[in-house]
Amino acid sequence: MMNYYKFLGVKDFASMEEIKTAYRKLSKKFHPDVNDNDPFFEEHFKEIQIAYEVLSDRRKKARYDDQLRNFRTANEPPLQKPESRPPVLNRKPKKQTAPALQLSKRATQIICLLCVVLALILLFLVEEEKEAEENLAKKLLSFSIGISMKEVNRIQGRPTNIEYLDSFEIWHYDSSLVVFKNGVVSEYYNRGRNLKVPPESVQP
Repeated sequence: MMNYYKFLGVKDFASMEEIKTAYRKLSKKFHPDVNDNDPFFEEHFKEIQIAYEVLSDRRKKARYDDQLRNFRTANEPPLQKPESRPPVLNRKPKKQTAPALQLSKRATQIICLLCVVLALILLFLVEEEKEAEENLAKKLLSFSIGISMKEVNRIQGRPTNIEYLDSFEIWHYDSSLVVFKNGVVSEYYNRGRNLKVPPESVQP
């Protein structure tokens, strides 16, 4: 279900006044006329218009709020009941004979050896994969601090979510963030390791 409150950058179930204030600010910023009719800004402007049309009408907003609450309730994970286990019978453990003990020790040694070998193989594969990823990252287009919104949109693609905080605009790419101030990148957080930034400048 689309969250119209997020389109306007306000908290869920915000007041009419908060919705109007956010709409005025965003409609000026994303209007196609001030963005050279860029398709990305034009599409985002349409989303803002649709969200405001619903949330600015008291009846439509009330219906939408009910739907949003029901959607949240329906998507909450059900409580899991602990699995019932059959009672353990009180039995005295049988004593192992000498050959059985030797066999058990030998099996344990073999298992330990296999675990060490598997760990070394995994370590080797991880290192190879890491090197391949680094080489690929160098070949890809990248952006850095000071780059404009349009360039980031061209290189990184459309964000999964947009957030507004005071004079900052924050683009979400899953768990990674790109922060803009005055229309250019001021900082970024490559938490998901999915941002196309130079490897040497990757931030935590």
